[in-house]
Amino acid sequence: MNSRFAKHVALVTGGASGVGLEVVRLLHAQGARVAISDINVDAGMRLVAELGERAHFIHHDVSSEESWQTVISDVLKTFGELNVLVNNAGILLAGDIENGKVADLRKLLQVNTESVFIGCQQGILAMKEHGGSIINIASLASWMPMDKFRPTVPARLPWLP
Repeated sequence: MNSRFAKHVALVTGGASGVGLEVVRLLHAQGARVAISDINVDAGMRLVAELGERAHFIHHDVSSEESWQTVISDVLKTFGELNVLVNNAGILLAGDIENGKVADLRKLLQVNTESVFIGCQQGILAMKEHGGSIINIASLASWMPMDKFRPTVPARLPWLP
């Protein structure tokens, strides 16, 4: 184990699969204590079982402000602090814009945009006294149209500092 992040606590949203899973594995391998948040409870619990005691899973609907507050509170209770927040959770909707539903667009914007805003707010509050880092990850689909997927460009515009 590399100890580069041995004194750090990281929270990775969408950490049970895809890019988030690899971020969790990398941070854990570098010595961090890692809180994994995701809506996929089974995958999150399997990952914690694989990684061991420096890993903790929390069910998390990133589109909910209340869920964010619960998750941050859980991280602080479990690990005592938060040093790194990786806003990684996101969704991609299959289909074309002609047949898309406004409700689907709203969900896309809640998960891919509003969650980053809420996460930054909550992360800043948790790290304000001792500092830390917030990393916002966006999909390639956020700026490049993809065949057979609805546009997601407005969902991750670079408005966050």
